[in-house]
Amino acid sequence: GGGAHLTEIAEVLELTVDELKTQLQEGATLAEVAGDQVDDVAQLITDQMNERIDQALEDGRITDEEAAEKRAEIEDKVTEILNGEAKFGGRGHGRRGPGGPRGGGFGAGADEAPAAETSA
Repeated sequence: GGGAHLTEIAEVLELTVDELKTQLQEGATLAEVAGDQVDDVAQLITDQMNERIDQALEDGRITDEEAAEKRAEIEDKVTEILNGEAKFGGRGHGRRGPGGPRGGGFGAGADEAPAAETSA
């Protein structure tokens, strides 16, 4: 689920997940919370996104072409996440209740979810 990613980031920053969530909820960006460890956090998010793409590809949810497109967008997405412009892990601050669309969910919203799950 989305929680594991925050857990790993919190570990890198030597914070508890609650401390990290609190800072983000208070309006700090991930980059601000990370401080001089921002590169480590960026690498971690990049690795997580690559793993998700690999998994989606393996599961047959996306094509090689789609995977290549998603990989090309990773750097921009990571920057957006660090700067607080994108919701992290598709959940972010505005909790949309349990579940939610479980697509590739890089936090870009509905366009990352499989078409079958988008509500009209």
